[in-house]
Amino acid sequence: MKTLPKRNNTALIIVSAILLSNIFTAVFWNTYYVQIPWVITLRPLILPRKGQTKVESPKTKIFEPTKAPVKPLTDKELIMSKKNGAILWKVYGLESTWGKNDLCKRDGTVNGFGYGQNYSVWNCFDSLETVVNKVDAWFETKLKTYSLSESLCLYNSGNVTKSCDYYKNYLTLN
Repeated sequence: MKTLPKRNNTALIIVSAILLSNIFTAVFWNTYYVQIPWVITLRPLILPRKGQTKVESPKTKIFEPTKAPVKPLTDKELIMSKKNGAILWKVYGLESTWGKNDLCKRDGTVNGFGYGQNYSVWNCFDSLETVVNKVDAWFETKLKTYSLSESLCLYNSGNVTKSCDYYKNYLTLN
């Protein structure tokens, strides 16, 4: 019978000592991770407190991916998204140079379309979307009865005419 040569167990003793110290640490303090060639996750022992009947496991925090911020529409994107967007964009240009000369902005409101404004009435709105919807609905109604030129003259002056300077200026815009 052959005798096996004695092996050097030093490495095994060191690994065992590390594992035991990690187990001790994990049981009495906090979760501790050991990485040799393997990953061993140890959780602390949770003992119930006096008067406590149920032991709750530690809560795990769940991280949800953050949503990309929604980019607000530009004035042109908002206006062009409407049925009469091409008409509205040109009216916006004629009335306020595409919002640059919107006098309602002084008060933190908007009406770059001159909608519902005359010498005695000054209407301003909380958002551009509100006034765009109103002007789009106005043109939607008027274009059922009148031509584009008549609708534009009516919008600008309040009079239905076949042609006016407002319509001629409208035609010059791209």
